[in-house]
Amino acid sequence: MPLAFFAIAALIVLLVLLDLYVLRPKRTEQGTASALGAAALWVLAAMALTFAVHYFYGRHPPHERAPAANEASLQFLASFLLECVLTLDSVFVYAAVFRHFNIPERSRHRMLLWGMLIALASRGALVLGLGTLLNEFAWVRFILAAFLVTAALRMILIRRENLDPDKNAVFRVLRRVLPMNESTDVDAPVTVARGRASITPVAAPVLLIETADTFLAMDSLPASYAVTREPLLIFAATSLALLTVRSAAVPLGRITNRIRYFKIGLAMLLAYSAVVIALPASQAFREFAGVEESGDTFTTLHKLAFIAGAIVIGALVAALFGADPVSSNVSPLGEDADRIARHTLTGARKVVVFIIGVTGLVIGAVMAIGPGPGIPILFIALLVLAGEFVWARKLVNRYRPVAERAALRAAEHTRRRVRPWLLVVFVGASIGAGAALIMYTEIPDALVIASAIPFIGSQLFLGYLAFFRPPDAPPPRSAS
Repeated sequence: MPLAFFAIAALIVLLVLLDLYVLRPKRTEQGTASALGAAALWVLAAMALTFAVHYFYGRHPPHERAPAANEASLQFLASFLLECVLTLDSVFVYAAVFRHFNIPERSRHRMLLWGMLIALASRGALVLGLGTLLNEFAWVRFILAAFLVTAALRMILIRRENLDPDKNAVFRVLRRVLPMNESTDVDAPVTVARGRASITPVAAPVLLIETADTFLAMDSLPASYAVTREPLLIFAATSLALLTVRSAAVPLGRITNRIRYFKIGLAMLLAYSAVVIALPASQAFREFAGVEESGDTFTTLHKLAFIAGAIVIGALVAALFGADPVSSNVSPLGEDADRIARHTLTGARKVVVFIIGVTGLVIGAVMAIGPGPGIPILFIALLVLAGEFVWARKLVNRYRPVAERAALRAAEHTRRRVRPWLLVVFVGASIGAGAALIMYTEIPDALVIASAIPFIGSQLFLGYLAFFRPPDAPPPRSAS
């Protein structure tokens, strides 16, 4: 399975480089026919990959529970079609970033392809992470269903992107690591001159697009797990779908008023995916939904039929109501729907933040009286809660100086009692203990990893304060 993942990733990277340096090596104006032709080329590549999936799952199934060759091919096609239409929501992000930075059309396609290299890594991590959680914990499907319902509500809203690079954490970190090259003659986000790497003006819009695309992928990828539980098929499908949509992004950006109404069909797909993932297949439900008599899931053909139906409905709504060239700033369902959806999302966000924050408080309290960095975990949990609740924000503002002094005292104590090389020993021992728990106990792997991340992170943070922070530097602060 890992080898197949690397093979798919290498294939996508090869296709991107082929487009950048062979098919369209220069920055030229891209016509609609050229863009749609390139998108059609990648659709043909996906169809060709279907035969490879059929052969691979028929001759060399990746695991014992892998679907048969015909079923794997159908699941790949359904996932590819689903990812293609759900990725259309990214066109609004592309258009907003291009307008804000006044990117000429001749540079837009190459900018999106350079970003594909980042998107490939982020989507691969999301696919593997979701697949691992679903395999380890059956109840995760209910969380994914809740995400999909929330995503369906967001789908009918007009996204309001934050287009300030100085507020993008990834861009700020990159700018601190690499110097800025102000040259406008290059079209890659990073360039190397005289043996030294530097970022270019292209980096800001590329990173804004890719960070927004990562959040959008959190909506579409769970929907693909309603089609198939094979991470390899989902990764291949989402990669080729993203390449297809980005190839046609420039002409698609000219019809965002129609895509805005087409998103009604996409919201239906997300809601349907939530039902498929969450609901049990009881006999009554099987009869109502028309699923397999002996199985626990919808058949792939039923899923393909629903996907096609939602696409047709979205296309009809777009054709009937999307002719107005001026798109409003509210939901295609109207101002009332926009207000209700935003109110619902605000409430849902508060619930999620409350659950995460309270869980962190409980874990921190347990660590405070036992082994582990309890105080930092408690303060981080308060910071999470402070993003939505006034009482938590007041507590953070009140006790931030106390927490900072406690952290500096702990760092001073560590500096006097512990040698720097012992930090490496402590971190290594923690990693080894986690690996031993995974290999020799029945504790779920995801639970061990989720517990180890804050524990090891706190050790590294304390080591930074003790051994690497300049004596006159103020302690690091987190925004409340």
